[in-house]
Amino acid sequence: MDKKIPPLASKQLEPLLTPLSDIKPHPNNYKVHPPEQIASLRASLKVFGCTAPIKANLEGLIVAGHGMYQLYQEDGYTHVPVEYCALDKQLSKAYLVADNETARKGVTEQVKLAGLLQEVSEMPNFDVEAVGFEDYEIDILLADQLESFEQSQSIGDVPLNNNPKNIMPEDFQEYDENIETKCKCPKCGYEY
Repeated sequence: MDKKIPPLASKQLEPLLTPLSDIKPHPNNYKVHPPEQIASLRASLKVFGCTAPIKANLEGLIVAGHGMYQLYQEDGYTHVPVEYCALDKQLSKAYLVADNETARKGVTEQVKLAGLLQEVSEMPNFDVEAVGFEDYEIDILLADQLESFEQSQSIGDVPLNNNPKNIMPEDFQEYDENIETKCKCPKCGYEY
């Protein structure tokens, strides 16, 4: 039988090649991988190659990489890169959660993402779906960032770029002496 192996991004992964039939989804896996995510993973695999192996415990239960496993099955791969982790049954369950949830806690800096997506979308002959976004999603994000930028360039009806000394408009000249201006740092207690 001929082996069908995903394109490898590194020769270092070759020793980890394992028959796909040797690993199984973890019975406690709670993540669902819809067709649009699998399509993005497929595009990413095509462009970048396999950059990370599936992680499985010593029993062959997957603890990270269920989406890639699903893709490999759908596309008829026979051998895939697998990294075996010495995790018992309890730690396997904990790692399954940790792998999904620690990544989810990351915060996206929208301006940086928009800049990167702008550059990526302008790359010739590049399938933008490989980065996990579809064209229309990039268009929406870039439009939102442009709108935010334009709003930050004006205060009310006075554009900041026409106000080089950053002098506040006349309607902001009044102030209320009854507004408390004393503040206290919640970390060190310094009052200012």
